[in-house]
Amino acid sequence: MDMDPPSDTIWVGNLPMSSDESFIWTVFAAYGVVLRVRPLPVSKGKGAAIIQLGTTEDATWIVQNLNGKVAQGLSEPIVVKYAKNPTGVTTGGLAITTKPVTAGGCNGAAAGGTVGVDSIEAVLATLTKNGAYPQLDRNNLVKVYVSGLPADATDMDLYRMFAPFGCPIGTSGATVMTREDGTCTGVGFVDVYDATKAQVAMAAMSGTTLPDGRILRVQPKRNQGHH
Repeated sequence: MDMDPPSDTIWVGNLPMSSDESFIWTVFAAYGVVLRVRPLPVSKGKGAAIIQLGTTEDATWIVQNLNGKVAQGLSEPIVVKYAKNPTGVTTGGLAITTKPVTAGGCNGAAAGGTVGVDSIEAVLATLTKNGAYPQLDRNNLVKVYVSGLPADATDMDLYRMFAPFGCPIGTSGATVMTREDGTCTGVGFVDVYDATKAQVAMAAMSGTTLPDGRILRVQPKRNQGHH
C-alpha cells in the first residue's frame, strides 16, 4: 500500500517512452488544474513524471481514479501515487500557472503584482459583493475542458468563444493555462452554468480543424468535482 501522505503532487509511471512535458500536461489537464510537470528519465522502456496539481483534492481524485486505469489519450494503464518529495517538481520543471492579473492592461497591476483598488479585479469584486450579478446555480455547472488553443490565447478569448452560445459564465469562469512567459499552453477551462448550452457549445466547436492543422477539443472536464 502506498504510505506516502496525500499532497498536491503525484508520481505517474508506465507512460509512453516518448512522453514529453507538453504531452503529459495535456493528458492530465483533463482531470485537474496542472501547475507543473517534470518528466523523469525513461526506465525499462517506460516514461514517468512528477506532476503538481492545483489542489490536493485534484491529486487525490487522480490517484483514486486513474491508478491502474487507462487515462484519456493513453493506450495502457498507468501507475499513479503521491510523490515522495512533493517539492521536487519545482527543480527543472515547467512551471505552468494561471494569470493572476493580465499584464499590459489599462492602468492594471503588473502580472503577479498586488491588485489595487483601481483595478478591474476590484470592480468585479465590488459588483459581486453588491449582488449585481444573477445567481448561478451550481447544480447546473459543467466544467468544460478546451485544448488546441494557440499560444496567444487569453482568458478573454476563451470567454469570447463561448459567449455567442449564451453560456452563463462567472467572472473568473474562463481560464487559459499559461507558462511562465505568459503564453498559453494550449489548454483552458470554462465553467458554464447551463448544461444544455454547454452541450450545444461543445458539440458545435469540438473537432474543428484549426488553421495550423490542430484539432480543437471541447469536452466536459473528467473530474467535475474540482476546478
